[in-house]
Amino acid sequence: MGATDLSLRGVHGLLQPCPLADTRSQRVLRHKKQLEAAQVELASVLPVEGATGREVIQQRIELLQRAVKDPTFEERYPCLDLQVLGWRDAQGFPKLVPFQLGDPLFWITARHWSNWSFAGSIQQFPSLMAGMYGDIFAKFQGEFEADLRQYPAWRDAEWRKGITSRFSGLIPQKVREKIREASPDFSISVPRVERVKSGFFGWKREVVVEDIRTRIFLIAEVEGWTVNKEIVPHPDPLVVGYMGGCLWLICSFEETPLEKYVRQEFAV
Repeated sequence: MGATDLSLRGVHGLLQPCPLADTRSQRVLRHKKQLEAAQVELASVLPVEGATGREVIQQRIELLQRAVKDPTFEERYPCLDLQVLGWRDAQGFPKLVPFQLGDPLFWITARHWSNWSFAGSIQQFPSLMAGMYGDIFAKFQGEFEADLRQYPAWRDAEWRKGITSRFSGLIPQKVREKIREASPDFSISVPRVERVKSGFFGWKREVVVEDIRTRIFLIAEVEGWTVNKEIVPHPDPLVVGYMGGCLWLICSFEETPLEKYVRQEFAV
């Protein structure tokens, strides 16, 4: 078996377009049955199984609901397994990282303060996406514990390590247009409690408001990480949406053969 190409070029080989053999009606019928089974499974999850297992099933339900509501979704967006975010270089650092459209930075930070426990932080990504970088925190924690064994006095000092990448490219106008067109497909409504003034005396009361969040990301390749130093990724990322625990290819800065195939075969 040949070595896996841990790059964006390798990602293109893993994309899964919608099978031509399936008709829309066949897919909808199959997804309805899968949705019923997933809902039954979710209702039977036991507390001992933890939150992660429940979230995986909820993500599957979310995806199946979207596929039933919009049968063209799978036709327009080839699927990409979330596991590609777990690809690592020879030093154990990420090969591929996501960038939020509203923030040019990707960062992971691990810190230890005097008399405080070791802690790590990452930007606010969907939890399953963020979870793909848990091994980086474990890597930094191992390095901290090794440093502590060599220099015990560091227990009372601040210790910090992290990796940061800044996207510095210019997004082509055609790609911006595709992002705008795809935004409704990858937007979710998130309830948030807000305190507002009401009545003559201006008493504050709690109301639930809905925030619309668009889960579209740039996936870029990074080479040559340096700890505690900002690195610029390759300038030709993929544009993906996140739905149901999977990544869905919207476009790349240069049209790939697979994108061309999807556009030609499934154009509506």
